[in-house]
Amino acid sequence: MLSAGQPKFSPGQTKTEAPDCRHWCPQSQAIAPADVLLGHLRSGWQLSNRVLVEVHWFGRDRRTELFYFTLTAGSHRVCMPVLSNPVVLRLVEAHGLEAVRVQTTPEDKPV
Repeated sequence: MLSAGQPKFSPGQTKTEAPDCRHWCPQSQAIAPADVLLGHLRSGWQLSNRVLVEVHWFGRDRRTELFYFTLTAGSHRVCMPVLSNPVVLRLVEAHGLEAVRVQTTPEDKPV
C-alpha cells in the first residue's frame, strides 16, 4: 500500500506494476520521449528546480536543445535527457524551473 507522497513507480518496477509509466532505459535509449517524463511526474517523481539545457548546432541556422531533467523518488535519482518541444517548454515554465545553458564546444556553435 502506498503512503501519501510516496511515488507509485520506482526503478526496477515492471510496466504491469506501474501501468501509467512507459518504460525507458538510458542504456538503450539515450534520449527519453516527453511522455516518459510526464509519466514519471504523474507517478510521483519530483523535479529538481534546475534543468540543464545543451544546444546542438547543425550548420549555421539549425539547432536543437536537449533538456536534462533530474528526477527523484525517495532515494532514487534519475537524469532524464529530453529533446526540446512545446510540452517540455510548457513544463519548464509551469514548474518555474531554472533553465541553465551548459557550454557547448566551439564545433557546435554557428559560424
